[in-house]
Amino acid sequence: MVVWILLSGLDDVFITLMYLLRPSRQFPWPEGVQLEAEPERRIAIFVPLWHEHEVIGEMLDHNLASIRYSNYDVFVGVYPNDLPTVRAVTAAARRHSRIHLASCPHNGRRRKAIASTGFTAGCANSKSRSRCDSNWW
Repeated sequence: MVVWILLSGLDDVFITLMYLLRPSRQFPWPEGVQLEAEPERRIAIFVPLWHEHEVIGEMLDHNLASIRYSNYDVFVGVYPNDLPTVRAVTAAARRHSRIHLASCPHNGRRRKAIASTGFTAGCANSKSRSRCDSNWW
C-alpha cells in the first residue's frame, strides 16, 4: 500500500519539478505610451446576474466611470423571473448607452454554462440587436 502511494505521487513530483526547473521568462508588458498608440479593439463585457438588484446599479455606474477604454459595450444577463434585477439593469441601461439587457430565454437559476448560452441568445434577440450582430460574433 505504501509503495502504491509513493508511486502514485511521482507524477505530482514530476509536475512540481518541471515548474521549478523551467527557464524563467518575463512577459514583456507594453508601456503606457505603446498602449495608447494602438487602436482600441471593440470588446464586450458580459455580466451574468441572479438576484443582484441591490448592488448591480452601483457596480455598473462605478465600472463605467472607472474603465479607461472607449470601444466597449456591457451586456448584462438576467433571468426573466428575477424582476427586481431586470428593473435595476433596465434603469442602468437608461443611464448608460453602453449597457444592454440580455434576457435568458428561460427562468433561472440554471447552471452557468446553460445560462451563458441563454444570455448570449438573449443578447442576439435584444432590442439592441445592432450591438449584437455580426460585429460581435
